Amino acid sequence: MGKVYGVSRWNTNCSDVADSIDANIYGSHPVYFHHKYTNGSRGRNHSTHAVYLRNTNGMDILMRDSYLQYRVIGGIFDLYFYTGPSPQDVVQQYVTSIGLPTMHQYWTLGFHQCRWGYHNISYLEDVVQGYRDANVPLETIWTDIDCKILGVFVNLDMYEYRDWTLDPISFTPANFSKFLQAIHANNQHWIPIHDAAIYHPNPNNASDAEDYFTAGDEQKVWLLNPDNSTYIGDVWPGYTVFPDWLANNTQSWWTEGFRNFSMIADFDGIWLDMNEASSFCVGSCGTGNVTQNPVHPPFPLNGEPGEVIYDYPEGFNLTNATEAASASAGSASQVAATSTPSSLSISTTMAATPTPTIDPTIENINYPPYAINHQQGNHDLAVHAVSPNATHHDGTLEYNIHNIWGYRESVATYNALIDHHPGIRPFIIARSTFPGSGAVSGHWGGKQFLVRSDLR
Repeated sequence: MGKVYGVSRWNTNCSDVADSIDANIYGSHPVYFHHKYTNGSRGRNHSTHAVYLRNTNGMDILMRDSYLQYRVIGGIFDLYFYTGPSPQDVVQQYVTSIGLPTMHQYWTLGFHQCRWGYHNISYLEDVVQGYRDANVPLETIWTDIDCKILGVFVNLDMYEYRDWTLDPISFTPANFSKFLQAIHANNQHWIPIHDAAIYHPNPNNASDAEDYFTAGDEQKVWLLNPDNSTYIGDVWPGYTVFPDWLANNTQSWWTEGFRNFSMIADFDGIWLDMNEASSFCVGSCGTGNVTQNPVHPPFPLNGEPGEVIYDYPEGFNLTNATEAASASAGSASQVAATSTPSSLSISTTMAATPTPTIDPTIENINYPPYAINHQQGNHDLAVHAVSPNATHHDGTLEYNIHNIWGYRESVATYNALIDHHPGIRPFIIARSTFPGSGAVSGHWGGKQFLVRSDLR
């Protein structure tokens, strides 16, 4: 048998892992298209077909010499065959099954500006004005999670990164509202990021609880542990909970969250991130530990003391060697002068993933008998993701529907934006996708890094 090619399907946060060829990444689309020429003619006698495996479990798909092999760790085999015969026919047949792509508003096709590092309202105003001064049309300005940082970089204990909030110091509601009114008057738009996880307050500081967390807790919208306690992971704000899209009250709670946020900041679209759904620890690490909520992930983030990125834009060190050398020296001086903040060492949830011990007599859905080629540590399905044993309110295990968590979030967000702006097409982009996601959202590729060894 010749060389075997294959790909795994298990949605994962791969920002921290090299984007290996054929490795699983943020989304899963178990469909293949095959275009075949016959009689050595490329202009005629050709045919196209496709096969879609409608299965939401983890899987490996291997391409052998003369056949394709599915290795699926659960669920059902629901196969759709599209006979073509032309490529256009196959695409039309496929979208008939999964839904036609959503029609976005005309402005979404224009020029957009987005980057991490707009730390206050002045940054945004300067960027928008800079485009105007240069006579470059700008349709949309975006903001990353740093618009949710409370306070200044010298006090890490004040970081929050919470959904449906703005930094009340750097992005005060009054000033931000004025900014939005100005760009809207100029037919421009604003899109904020929205992460999948919801901050769980430290019970020793009850006044720290956001209203939307309290409402979600009362309405029982969180994923659960197998013992029916709340599943608590660790994401940007610290210990966090995750919406259960199968729970009865989740959609109305989600809609209310966006409706209330629009009263603070009138957004024009939503950028969904971390919706694999991602978690920085293995398992429900916050259950029983929320009194130690670190509020901040247990590692420094770009822009913080000792972690300032000086090489923006890419290639700065090549085109501006003198300035880059000065920046590098400044960075080294800052690192030397800045001790590791104590708040970064509070959480111990990032311990190395142990090598699993498999007992074939015990069902362990984190380590099923067949281990798919998952690119995270030890092929552990719970690494950098909500654990497979997280349980939905109807008893469904995340193990069986993990790959559609992001898709279900996109559907819920689409419904929320329809409620917010009736009659206006929602604009949503999501990092984690599944067949059918395109009917409600666009897609963005996530933070993938290309390592170059030939740069001088």
